[in-house]
Amino acid sequence: MQFLFGFLIFIVAVYGVMVGSAVIKLRTLRWTQRTYYTPARADDVPAITVRLLQDTTDNLQALGFEPGAWYRVHEPYNQNGQASFVRSLYHQGTRSHAQVSLHPLPESGHGVTVEFLNVAQDGSNCYTTNGTWHLVGMAIPGYDWEDPDSPTLAEHWAYHRQRLDQQMCDWRELSVAELADWGNRFLEQYRQALLAQGDLKAISDTCYRFTLGGCWRAIRRTQKRQHPTPDPTPAAELSTDAEVLAHLRQEAILGKPSRSTAGKTLLLAGSVILFMVSFGYRMDLDSLFILLAVLLFHELGHIAAMALFGYRDLQILFIPFLGAVATGRKQQVRPWQSAVIYLAGPVPGLILALALWQMGLVNATDWMPVLIAMLFFINFFNLLPIQPLDGGQLANVLLFQRWPRLQGVFHGLSVLMFLALAWALDTPLLAGIGFLLGFGLLYQYREARVLSHLRQTSTTLNTAARANQMAAIYQAIRDLKLPWNFCTRQQATRNILQRLGSPLPRLWETTAGLTFYLLILLATPATLMAWDYYPIYSLLDRAGYQEPDWEAQLASTEDPQERLEILTHAAYDRFYNEQADEALAYNRQAMALLNEQGLQDTLEMAAVLSLRARIRLEYGDVAAPKVAKQVHNDLDEVIQIYQLQIQGPDTAYFLAEAHELKAAVDERRGEQEAALQHWQHSADYRQQYPGEQGWFLADNFQAQAKLYLVLNDLPQAEHQYIESLRWANRADDIYTLDQALTALVGFYLDQQQYQQALDSIEANPYPDEEGYDYYRTHLHEMAGWAHFKLSQPAEAARRFEAAIELINQRNAQYQSPSRGYDKADNISRLLLVQHGGTSLARLLQELDSIDRSVADYKRHLECECNRHAGGYRLEQSEQLRDLIDQYLPDTVQSL
Repeated sequence: MQFLFGFLIFIVAVYGVMVGSAVIKLRTLRWTQRTYYTPARADDVPAITVRLLQDTTDNLQALGFEPGAWYRVHEPYNQNGQASFVRSLYHQGTRSHAQVSLHPLPESGHGVTVEFLNVAQDGSNCYTTNGTWHLVGMAIPGYDWEDPDSPTLAEHWAYHRQRLDQQMCDWRELSVAELADWGNRFLEQYRQALLAQGDLKAISDTCYRFTLGGCWRAIRRTQKRQHPTPDPTPAAELSTDAEVLAHLRQEAILGKPSRSTAGKTLLLAGSVILFMVSFGYRMDLDSLFILLAVLLFHELGHIAAMALFGYRDLQILFIPFLGAVATGRKQQVRPWQSAVIYLAGPVPGLILALALWQMGLVNATDWMPVLIAMLFFINFFNLLPIQPLDGGQLANVLLFQRWPRLQGVFHGLSVLMFLALAWALDTPLLAGIGFLLGFGLLYQYREARVLSHLRQTSTTLNTAARANQMAAIYQAIRDLKLPWNFCTRQQATRNILQRLGSPLPRLWETTAGLTFYLLILLATPATLMAWDYYPIYSLLDRAGYQEPDWEAQLASTEDPQERLEILTHAAYDRFYNEQADEALAYNRQAMALLNEQGLQDTLEMAAVLSLRARIRLEYGDVAAPKVAKQVHNDLDEVIQIYQLQIQGPDTAYFLAEAHELKAAVDERRGEQEAALQHWQHSADYRQQYPGEQGWFLADNFQAQAKLYLVLNDLPQAEHQYIESLRWANRADDIYTLDQALTALVGFYLDQQQYQQALDSIEANPYPDEEGYDYYRTHLHEMAGWAHFKLSQPAEAARRFEAAIELINQRNAQYQSPSRGYDKADNISRLLLVQHGGTSLARLLQELDSIDRSVADYKRHLECECNRHAGGYRLEQSEQLRDLIDQYLPDTVQSL
């Protein structure tokens, strides 16, 4: 259900972006009230226009038309005052006027627009155009206007004559001035119609713009109108000059006016709303606002760099389901400037994330882990060399811009990397982005072919005039026979013109830019892991975890297999979140579903039974015989299923887990010998499994050793501790090794075998590297106690000083001293060895630095005494407590 809701929001957002783009384009249009049609001299008409219209003029003359006057046309939406020209012709027999002009979009099968007009004595008219009605999309009051979308000029003329025959009016010939006046009145009536229905509004006495409602109605009119359907004119038959003129005409209409601050603010607010809707259904409000803040901080970095290099019309927009983008305009941008702009987004965010991390603020508030995680993940993800991320854009500018085809390959690899990341991270959103980028691969490839063709055929194109560059691009598209309509050809031409206008990177720009980029890309995770302060995966897990709605997921499916998976996940989720009753409820539903399907002896049933045993073991009263029997019965059934269903070494792995659970039950009930047997069975199975089982066996033998201690079998306990250490060394894991070694050393210290404890420590040295400091500190403390008990005060003091030095190093590394008593306890141990001296002053200084009183420290030592039931830990705590009482009685608070 949640997925379906997200998919619907995605569809709505995509449609909203499409409509929004059209609205933005329409809002940039400016209708300027003026004299639109004026007669022109033939000498004023550009020769290229005459040539492009000549064939159509000849065809009309063959149909009985006679050449007439030329008209200069200032289109209402034209932003730069550039005029186009219309040729009029007259048919004496029908008193029809023909107007011939270049088609605004020469992709519809009409490279030239022909309009037929008849005007009656009473002012009524018959007006027939061909393939242009959809550009207006509405009827004009007082004008009988139709568009037959005829494939040929002859059919178009026949359709107009048919209309004339049906109306049988007394048509009249228009003079040159009357025909110009008719065109002016037509456009004025069109403007009045738009104003009347609220599509246009005045922004000055002579300038108008589309309203938001007018934009929506214009889009709907265009969608409802069927576009021309005749066979399109082949690209080879279209004139390159006609395409260039149409391109310039469209640029003049759209223009590039800078938006006002209010307009940019409104556009930003609208994009924020769409963005929040797209992410709000699956994020809590706090996380959503943090995401917005992180993205805004990222884009402000881009904006600041753009402003530094003289960009104009700066704007930030949020993109639903994706992120945000910063835009601006500038003609010439050096590659090194582009590199700075791309890095100015992610680098400040990473610096802020690492600074907050290093300052130890990760736990300052509930939302701080989310902030740090998003700052790190979003900005580091943007540095990856994948288009269209910042890292991909940087690599594109500095490396692939020289080779267009290689750039296309890079785009294809980016799509594959998005899909791979989506699969690895189990994130459908990344897969969606990958598929969307994949749809553009063919276009990217074709555009690269055009650019390669241009560079091969013309070495001076970069310095040519813009119109000549356009002509060369349109000609290259024709030469390569690319099946693009004019809108696509126009967009490709814009992109290639921008590429031609961008200088290629020099060697120093490529070398310096890529070196700096790789340094940041590699140094960021290396720095993070070197600190070893807070595991990044844990931070991301805390930041990204969202409570699943298991009931909604169950309600969305009737498929038994899907329901079983949901119930199993729900039971585990509630179990790990310490919600035992709910975990058992989901577990019972899963078991009932398996029984209904007749799947009692399957691995799925074994997993359900095993989980039930874990829940009862963790949260039930296994001391009660009934509960213990239920757990044992469940585990016996699990073992039976595994033996039946799994053949080969995998059986050993699952059987070992089952016996470990049974051992835990027996331990809880105080049945040490029974528990010991299960641990031994588990160890036997673990050693049969071919995979690396070092950490499991290390824990297993430690558990056996503790049971032997309870049974007072000290030789066997020692043997099991040694076995645990042997397997821990094979595990290649410092935590497992430390657990096994400290357990063995602790055993020797408890048994007052101090030399054996020292020998064990010396035989298993830890590397003198970062990351091992905490574990080395613990061993120094244990070794120091052994030396103290062996009456070796100098060695004991050296060990305690080494532990203190390691604690100081950790505090300096994290720039936030620990608030605990680790250092104070080691100073107290020095005091125990040295009997006074400077140790007492050092202890008081340390207590003052961590803002603790002597009374606080005494309470800490008393708690340590109460916490330890016996062994060297209790003895050490009692001696330290008595020592502090001796040197710092209750009446003495400082020296």
